[in-house]
Amino acid sequence: ESGKELLLHLPMEPEGGEDPGPGALRTGQSAAEIERLLDAALASVPGAVGVNNHMGSKATADHAFMDVLLDALGRRGLFFVDSRTTSLTVAASEAERLGVPYLARKVFLDAVDGGIERSLDAAVAAAARGGSAVAIGHVQSGELAAILRRAADGMERAGVRPAALSTLIAGRGGRTAE
Repeated sequence: ESGKELLLHLPMEPEGGEDPGPGALRTGQSAAEIERLLDAALASVPGAVGVNNHMGSKATADHAFMDVLLDALGRRGLFFVDSRTTSLTVAASEAERLGVPYLARKVFLDAVDGGIERSLDAAVAAAARGGSAVAIGHVQSGELAAILRRAADGMERAGVRPAALSTLIAGRGGRTAE
C-alpha cells in the first residue's frame, strides 16, 4: 500500500543440513513440487515482483534445480535476486541462459563484520564505483531502518541514491547482470 516493491524471501536448501523453514525448496524435489511450493509461497506475498533466496547455498549451486526455479520465475514474469550465500552459485549463468532478469547481492547489511554502518559504507562505495550495488539486510528490529535514514546524506554526497530493484533491472533492458 505504501508503494514499495515486494520480494518473496524464498526458503531454499542450504549446505550443512540447516532448516530453512517451512515450504523450503530442495534440490531433490521434482519440478512439479518446486512449482507447487513456489506458487504457495508467492500466494503468501501478493504483488511480489521478484524472489530472493533465504539460505539456499546448496540449491543455488545446483544447475538442474536453478533451471527449474528460474524457468518458473521467468514464466511468471518475476526476477531473481541471488543472496550469494555460496561462491559456487550458478544463478547468474542459468538466468543468463534462460533470459530471466537477475541481480546479485554485493553487500549484507546485517550487524556482522563491523556493524551495519560499515557494511552500508561498503555498499555506497561499491555503488559509486560500479554504478549500482545490491545490498540486503534483515530488518529484525528498527535498527537497520534507522541507520538507512541517517545515512541518506552520506549517500547523496557520494552520488548514490536508493533505487527499486526493478529500476536497476529496467536500466539494463531487463537483461541479467551481476
